[in-house]
Parts: sequence; structure tokens; C-alpha cells
Amino acid sequence: EDSWKGIVKPFNNGNSLIPSFGHVVKIVPVQDLRQATITWPILYKDDEDRDNALLTKQAQYVAHIIGHEGPESLLSYLKRKGWANSLSAAG
Repeated sequence: EDSWKGIVKPFNNGNSLIPSFGHVVKIVPVQDLRQATITWPILYKDDEDRDNALLTKQAQYVAHIIGHEGPESLLSYLKRKGWANSLSAAG
């Protein structure tokens, strides 16, 4: 998106915000469990922007919405599709 231009450089080998060692990990499941972990960095313009975000608890708000397990929630949708057994979110 245009809003990320100049903030996060495109990924090139050896040029990432997230450290990587370039290893491929193959996993053999031992139970019928579908799990995906999605994380993203939160970047702040400056210390004031960071302080404001922490005071308004934006991450907790997003975690609460994603982690809702009631009718019409993300979890109920994923269960209907057979894509998830459970869901958790932390902020």
C-alpha cells in the first residue's frame, strides 16, 4: 500500500525487519490440528506516537475483536470452512 512506502523497505534477502536464517523447516503433524500464527510489527513515527498508541490500547482492541468467539465471529467463520479448531489473539 502507498501508506507503507518509505516506511518498510521491500523484502530482499538479508534486508528484513524480521531476522531470518534462511532455513526451511518441515513439520510432520502428530494430530489433526490446523494452526496459523500471524504477527506483524507495529511501527511508530516517534516516541509520542508510541505513547499515544499504548495509552489507547490499540493492540488490545484489535486482539479483542479477532479473539471474539461468538456467532458471526472470525472463529465461527473459520470453523464453518473447516479451517480452524480454535483461535487466540494477544495484544
